[in-house]
Amino acid sequence: MSPIIELDNIHKSFGALEVLKGISLSANRGEVISLIGSSGSGKSTLLRCINMLEVPNRGAIKIDGEEILLKGSEAKREPANLAQLHRLRSKLGMVFQSFNLWAHKSVLENIMEAPIHVLKRDKDEVREQALDLLEKVGISEKANSYPNQLSGGQQQRAAIARALCINPDVMLFDEPTSALDPELEGEVLRVIKLLADEGRTMLLVTHDMKFAKEVSDRIIFLDEGIIGEQGTTKQVFENTKSERLKQFLGAAGH
Repeated sequence: MSPIIELDNIHKSFGALEVLKGISLSANRGEVISLIGSSGSGKSTLLRCINMLEVPNRGAIKIDGEEILLKGSEAKREPANLAQLHRLRSKLGMVFQSFNLWAHKSVLENIMEAPIHVLKRDKDEVREQALDLLEKVGISEKANSYPNQLSGGQQQRAAIARALCINPDVMLFDEPTSALDPELEGEVLRVIKLLADEGRTMLLVTHDMKFAKEVSDRIIFLDEGIIGEQGTTKQVFENTKSERLKQFLGAAGH
């Protein structure tokens, strides 16, 4: 079976700053991969390239065996077929650091928005699924509340439910707990752990080494825009090869 995500030689620069310097990796169905590394190593940029929030200057991305069509070169590269991009994006659920919920819509409306207006699904069916997902993430009582009436942890759990409601093949998490107080972090991590236990395919950018160790099948250490080391949690955390990774894990208190 071919990987659900394949990245081949991904380069990305912002002006003169080269953030990604030729990254190749693949994710299989049901695999949980954590991307770790210090600030500025390119983790979030790599995740944003997968769903084309950032367009790579060079390299190819395949989702479920289909390559995202791009035109132009280097800084002028852009998607060549918007219908294809929207279709492939609908296979990816993304959860950001900041929750990105619509302030003027209730939690339930936030979750129902994309399935109804983008995917054109039946409203009653979407509503039922959205309520089930709120139950799953533990905030069913907040369905009719507005984002500003929720704690940060509750908002992030609503954002996870929203991403799940498009029935994605892959979940992308970009530092999902970095904006939260430590006591709220746990409730979000519990939901992500539940999704991992269900066998969902996930790529996770995280600064929480303990959590990465707990949920991941594979760890990828990014260092200054390249893959410094990768392997199972045991290989990366217990049989660390590179000095740079040892230094990073030491600084992370691992």
